[in-house]
Amino acid sequence: MKSNNKYLSIALIISIIAALVIEVILFTIIISSDIMVIFMYPYVLLMILLLIMGIISNYAYLKSTNHAKWFLKNITPTSLILAGLGIIIGYMGNFIGALLIFIAYIFEILTGMKLKDDLREISREWSLVFITGVSIFVLSMPLLLYGTYLALIPMIGDAIKTVGIYFLYKKLE
Repeated sequence: MKSNNKYLSIALIISIIAALVIEVILFTIIISSDIMVIFMYPYVLLMILLLIMGIISNYAYLKSTNHAKWFLKNITPTSLILAGLGIIIGYMGNFIGALLIFIAYIFEILTGMKLKDDLREISREWSLVFITGVSIFVLSMPLLLYGTYLALIPMIGDAIKTVGIYFLYKKLE
């Protein structure tokens, strides 16, 4: 396995784990009927874990991609900072924290579009599944403002994204 494939494998594994954590968080929002539950203990620890995984996977993707490099260097760090601020502000009980996290996820589409170009070199089909899932996930997140039961839609998008990532990872082996 080439060095950049090693980093890409690490990034994909972390992305799969993060997606599973996201599923737990979204399910928690549905059963609690409260977006702000993500800032309460123990769920805030999951949010912090996602942030840490985001930093590590960003580094691994940066070491293994060509098309997405600029976005990973410039856009994703801004997104991670916004998410970190969102966690802090949300933990203090302010809804603006949740809005900052929504905004941070918008950057995922931008980076994901360029990342898709790199992942297409592994599999055109699974890279399209990946970006379709990312798009559904991110674009449906604001629906949570209309009803927490609508978290089911980003859950579906996240699941689609995860299937794409899993099969891209399998193609690397």
